[in-house]
Amino acid sequence: MINVTETAHRELLRLGESQGVKNPVVRMGVDAGGCSGQSYRMGLEQAAAANETVFDLGELKVACDEADLAFLDGLTIDFSNDLIGGGFKFRNPNARGTCSCGTSFKV
Repeated sequence: MINVTETAHRELLRLGESQGVKNPVVRMGVDAGGCSGQSYRMGLEQAAAANETVFDLGELKVACDEADLAFLDGLTIDFSNDLIGGGFKFRNPNARGTCSCGTSFKV
């Protein structure tokens, strides 16, 4: 399961609307790289791919392929409006370490 806080949910819907995407699908993934070894990949799409696991959160859906879900299962996506350090935040129970900016992790 990938979880989205209410604050992140509202921001993702707002971003989708600004891009002309109603009921967006948030595609989450993992790329090799970043200062801790793995980095998060997140984008808004119109629809999920056939081979993805989809979590239905009402007006918002989160999609992830099986290989990346092994790293992201239990992830919580949050959002902060803070002037310094604001943006999307990821709380990943699978991470054994993260970088100081919070966008990369190691397992």
